[in-house]
Amino acid sequence: MATDANGALVEMALEKAREVLASECSPIGLMASPTGYPHVWARDSVITALGTSLLADHANCLRVSLATLAGQQSELGAISK
Repeated sequence: MATDANGALVEMALEKAREVLASECSPIGLMASPTGYPHVWARDSVITALGTSLLADHANCLRVSLATLAGQQSELGAISK
């Protein structure tokens, strides 16, 4: 029975994570927080990419994030945090 409860908890957590990711996806990419801090940051985008690499429905948002960050890259190759 513990396995069933754990499975339900994992499914609930996965659904909540998908909802959060969907709310943070914008035309410029994945935002740190759509209401409190609506900017795309390299660290947040890369960490999120690791966690969502198997979720096809978020691949485009992460692709847009990387394009946004690449557009801000300096001549020396640095990308802001």
